[in-house]
Amino acid sequence: MRNNSFLCSVKKRWSMDNIKSIIVLLFFWLAAGCTSSEIQKEVSLINQAESLLQSDPHQAHALLDSVKYPEELSMKQGARWCMLVGKLADSISTPLPYTYQLNLADKYFQRHGSPTEQAQVKLYLGRAYMDDSNPEKAMQFYCDALELALSDSAFNLAGYVCTYMADVYTYQDAYLLAKDKSDEAAKCFKKPTIKKVKRMPILIWVNNMLFQIHWKRPIVIFFTQTLSCLLLEIV
Repeated sequence: MRNNSFLCSVKKRWSMDNIKSIIVLLFFWLAAGCTSSEIQKEVSLINQAESLLQSDPHQAHALLDSVKYPEELSMKQGARWCMLVGKLADSISTPLPYTYQLNLADKYFQRHGSPTEQAQVKLYLGRAYMDDSNPEKAMQFYCDALELALSDSAFNLAGYVCTYMADVYTYQDAYLLAKDKSDEAAKCFKKPTIKKVKRMPILIWVNNMLFQIHWKRPIVIFFTQTLSCLLLEIV
């Protein structure tokens, strides 16, 4: 009898434990489903905002502003959100993301971004630190941004970085250094941003065709060099 009662109590306890476990698992499953749905909704808002960035920047900003917790998104989506908010700050003077959000974006672009994208997010970080009255930290990110922009021949971006560096020097009453950076910015703005294109297959094909129709070598060289310059101009 004692054995039977013991077995019954064990079964009852085991079944109650199972029910509790099932309830807990069900709760977490439902919570995960809700979270996934929320994340998909916020990614959709980011996608919509990106499509409206040029045509309707104010609506794009409203969509991005409705993303409640961008830092809880994946690193990729959080970085996209930061970059889009930064671009809108440039075009319609809306606020930049917070520094902790931009630091997360910076980590993502260091791994997955082009040098120009890395420079862009570091520029936003520098500006955000200046908004927080931290010029030393701002200058650190501006220096990194300038080096990256120049390495990628993004001279227009490099020029903008120089203007913000000049602002820091002005803030610190270092007016001669500010003037030097302003002059450097002007030089950067005068340089064309070179886009790398695959011109060689075109030039080789033209070169071969001209030799086949028996053009003299000096004329062929002159023609292909001229074409190369034209291709650079139209890119």
